Parts: sequence; C-alpha cells; structure tokens
Amino acid sequence: MYKLKKNIKNNPVTVFEIIVSITLCILSIALFTIQIVLSTGDTTGTETALFNLLQFLITIGFSWFTARVFSKLDFEKNMKKFAISAYRRIKDIEKINNRLHSTVKDMLTTSKTSDQTNLLVIEAIVHDASNVVRSSIDDWGDVIGEELIILEQIRNLEHKKIALKNSGEIVRQSPLIDEKSALASIEEKLDTLKSDLPSLLQISSTEMERPLEYDPDYALFLLSKKYREDDNRLTIKCVAGPTYSVNIKIEDVDFMQHGLVVKRSQGGSMDLYDKKGNILARVLNPLPFAYDQGVETIEYLFNKQELPVKFLKIVHSYEVDDDNYVHCLYEILADPVRCTVSK
Repeated sequence: MYKLKKNIKNNPVTVFEIIVSITLCILSIALFTIQIVLSTGDTTGTETALFNLLQFLITIGFSWFTARVFSKLDFEKNMKKFAISAYRRIKDIEKINNRLHSTVKDMLTTSKTSDQTNLLVIEAIVHDASNVVRSSIDDWGDVIGEELIILEQIRNLEHKKIALKNSGEIVRQSPLIDEKSALASIEEKLDTLKSDLPSLLQISSTEMERPLEYDPDYALFLLSKKYREDDNRLTIKCVAGPTYSVNIKIEDVDFMQHGLVVKRSQGGSMDLYDKKGNILARVLNPLPFAYDQGVETIEYLFNKQELPVKFLKIVHSYEVDDDNYVHCLYEILADPVRCTVSK
C-alpha cells in the first residue's frame, strides 16, 4: 500500500484519473438510487430507458478509468523491476571493470618500459568503459532515482562505519557518545534505509563493495586524467537535500549564485558553501576510493583547501519520503598545480 500511495502521489495524471473514477462511481450509485426512488411512482418507459442508458455510460466510464489507473500502476511496477534488474547487471559490470582497472594499475607499476604504451591504451579503454557504466547508472535515475538516493546514503554510512572501526574516532557532534554507540546508531540507520529498498536492491546493499585500495599517485593520475578529458576543467557533482544542506532549506537554495566555494567541513566532508557560510550541498566522491581520500586528492591537485566553483546544470532531482534532493554539476574555477597528465 505504501508503494501504491507513493506511485499515485508522484503521478499527477494518475491522481486525476482516480478522482474521475471516484466521481463516476458516485454518479453511478446516485443514479441507481434515484432510479429506485422514481420506480415507486409513475415513470414512462422512455424515462426508464434514459436512466438505464445514462447509468450504462457512466459505468463504462468508471470501468475504463479504473482499468487505466491500475494498468499504469502495474506498468510502473514492472518498469521498476526491470530497471532494478538492469541496475544490478550494470553494477556487476562495474565490479568487473574495477577489478580490471586495479589489475592494469598494478601492471603499470611493475611492467617494463616497452609495455607501458600498450598498458596505457588498455587503461584508457577501461576508463572509458567506467564512464559508460556510470552514465548507464545515471540513465536509470529517472525510474529508480529514489532507490539510488537510498543506496547512496547507505554507501556513505558504510564508509563512515569503516572509518569509525579503523580509527576508533568518536563522533564529533556528540563527544559523550562513544564509538560503540556511534556504530550502533549507524547500524540502526542502515537497517532503516535497507528496509525501504525493494528486495532485489536489499541484496545489493548488503554486498556494498569497499573502495579500491588507496594509491595516492594513482588517485592523482585519475583526477588529472579526468581534468584533461573534460577540456582542462574539473567538474564535480554535488547532492543537496535535508541530509546534506545545513542551515538552509533546499527550496531556498540558489544553485546558480556567484561566490560559491567548496571546502572541507569539520566533519571531514567536502561541502558547497555560499557567501554567508551556509552549507548548500555535499560534494560526491569523484574517485573509486574512500571519500576522505577523494577529498584529499582534490585538495592536493589544486594545492588549495578552498576552491571557487561555477554552476553548470542540474543533473537529477528526486523526492524521498516527501524530502527533495537535487544533483548538480559544478566546475572548479582553479588551475591544477600538480596535474600529472600532459595535454
């Protein structure tokens, strides 16, 4: 019933058709009642025939609109199942591609100089394949955007859990909470988020892969290569919403305003700030490593901890549990000082 309500709410055409169906149903019942009342008196055969014809037409209309509503909802349900299956296959391809990427990286560090050219060509092909895979995942965002947002939140919490386990760090927002209770809180949030996912994606969430083993030089190489391939500019994707925007509602955020910068917050994340110091959005990790390592690589590439940015476009917008989320693309307005890939 929850999924049915959500599908109806997100489809204004379906809402209109349901209203029409209910209206026709009420009219049909009203006509039937009137006909019963009038049947006790003197009614001509013509009047009775007209009542029957009108009731017949309204009943047909009610049946048609009702069938149309349930047909649309059934189509959307089947479309989501197909999209989820396609997403899982794409994620399997992404895992294979990441393993191949890691293997090529290792071969690059140990191979002879004569083999470097061929390996670099293979590495470029693998990188292009990764871009195609990421683009394919974005394409399904229109169908299962809500589920992808939840998976993204799960991934962020998994990374936070790993960081807590590895460093024994106490949650800074509440110094009285120790590591054990912080982990328990994360686990509770993870269980809640996973319960909101369809069963097929719940399996994917439990198999959430860990980032590749971190190599600072290789991370810098990947980011430099991305900069060159984007016509000597580095674009970053940001997500805005209740989970990521601080001291400001998403409805009040002007994504195109001037003077925006990205920098690391006290919690360790890289966030989008306006001139007033409000956090508008969270910068997503552009690298296949842990989030902190992605942030460090961006700062190291530009040798700056605060970077001005320019708005490019809104990529996606979703609604999850009545909360709005927006994915935006920004360009970093700075020249890299440690770019390892030549023009």
